[in-house]
Parts: sequence; structure tokens; C-alpha cells
Amino acid sequence: MTVTLSRSAESAYWIGRYVERASSLIRSARSVESLGSEIAGLDPDLPPRMWDDVGRIFALGPDAIKMIGTPEERIARFLFFRADAMSAAASLHAARENARAFMGAAGAAVFELLNETWHLIESWSERPPVGLVALRSAMEELERRIFMICGAMEHTAGRGDPWRFLQAGTMLERAFRTVRVLEVKMPQMDSKNEDQAPLLYARMRSILRMLAALDAYRRVAGARLEAKRIASFLVLAPQAPRGVLPCLAEVERCLEAVERHGHATDPIRRVGMLVARLRFEAAESPGDSIKASGLRALADEIGRLNASITDRFFRV
Repeated sequence: MTVTLSRSAESAYWIGRYVERASSLIRSARSVESLGSEIAGLDPDLPPRMWDDVGRIFALGPDAIKMIGTPEERIARFLFFRADAMSAAASLHAARENARAFMGAAGAAVFELLNETWHLIESWSERPPVGLVALRSAMEELERRIFMICGAMEHTAGRGDPWRFLQAGTMLERAFRTVRVLEVKMPQMDSKNEDQAPLLYARMRSILRMLAALDAYRRVAGARLEAKRIASFLVLAPQAPRGVLPCLAEVERCLEAVERHGHATDPIRRVGMLVARLRFEAAESPGDSIKASGLRALADEIGRLNASITDRFFRV
């Protein structure tokens, strides 16, 4: 790749990752806030721990993870505090700067929507919405705007290599974030205490909502909620919107389209081995193949894949 194409590809890749990251954080915050209201009477000590889990999933700063405060203060911190590199504000600002630097990476419409959304967040960071009702409305508005940004990416971006990197970045972020959610939350889904069943099922539904997978899961498995079934669905099922296997398979397809000479470069080898292993697990033991102990290793492998993509395509 030339320097110009490399920078454009890198910008597109990180636009995809940053927009998806912001979307995931907002959806997680909405899910946790809703669950906190639902279960406050069952276990009043649980909602603060759930907010700490969001900090762990998104690797927010230690002040955010250990922060003691009301749900309103935590939501405002996760959404509007740009000093935390993984906050929604920081992610959308970074996506906007990448779109500004290389307008051809995503298109003018995408930049305009990112710019408008960033200015809205900036106004909220100076004067945050007050009260849970206003914060819920803010989260809904941000999610709506991200849907618009994603729609603009889909309908206006050219279908060249920058588009493929945009898709690869989006799908890699989805796969990684799904693994992180399961890594943090899966141990909490295993309980033999029947008295805790209402609380356990509420938490399982919340995990599926975090990954926009509740409706898809119900279409496949009905109302039956089981920890192993949920984990396998979120990692292996093609019906899961942010399933690890289908997202990595899309990354593989995008990279193969970029590498037109057909050589098995390091990123293609890495993603190919990941996809092959997960497909083997899906075929051999689809209902009991996801272990909590293996999720950390899977997250590390996805991280190494990201580094390999960077070295191969974005370093000239």
C-alpha cells in the first residue's frame, strides 16, 4: 500500500472500531441501568457491582471502575467523560477525527453525522442532563444517532478497500467486545440456588441485551435461559448479531478481498486459524464448548490479530 492508501485504510478501520465501541458502551449502560431498576428490590447491593463490570468490560480508568456514586453520576461518566479513552465521548471524538483526516475513508455524510453527534456530546459534557429520565433520553438519542451513522456508512461509503477496512474494524470490535462481556459476566450466570432464579434470569437477559442479542436468542432457543446455551450462542451462532465466529469470519472475508494476490499473510493466517477452531468447536460440541477459562485466551488472540493487521496494512 502507498502511504496515502495506508492512512486512509487505517482511518476507516478505526472509524469502524470507535463507532462500534461507543455503540456497545451506550447499549451496555442502558442495559445495566434498566436491570438496576428491575432488581433493586431483590438485591440492592448488586447494581453498583454491575456498573463496575461495565468499567471492566470497557477497560475504563480505575477512577471509573471504583467510582462510588449514583447511577446518574456513573452514566454521565461513561458517556461524557472524554478523559477515559474508552468512554462514548472519547470513542466518538476519535471516530470524528479519523473521518475528518481522510474524508474518503467513510464519506462526507458519515463525517457530518459524527461531527453533529460530537457537538451534542460536547454540550452535554458541559451541562450534563439532570436526573435518570433525562439521561435515559440522552442515551436513546445517542443510540439513534449511531444508528444513523452506521446507516450512512452502509449506504454512502464507496465499496473499495477503505470500506473493507471499515467493515473489518467494526467486526473485530464486535467480536472482541462480546468476548469481554462473556469473560466478565459468564461466572455470574452459574448458580444452583433456585431462590436466586428470578435474579439470575434477569441478569442473563441483561447480558443478551448488552450484545443486542435477546430477540435473536429467543428466536433460536425460545424462553429457555441457560448459561452454557447463551455463551455458545453468543460465540458460535450465525444468528447472533455480534457473535464471535460470524464476526471473525467477516473479518477474514474482508482481509482476503484486500489481499488480492491470495497469499496467506500473517493477519489472514491468524484470523483463519481462529475461525477454523471456532467452527470445529461449533461442529463438535455446540452446546457445551465455551469455557470461561478459554475466554481470556480468545481475547488475547483477537488483540494479537489487531496488532498483526496494524503491522501488515498501516505501517509503511
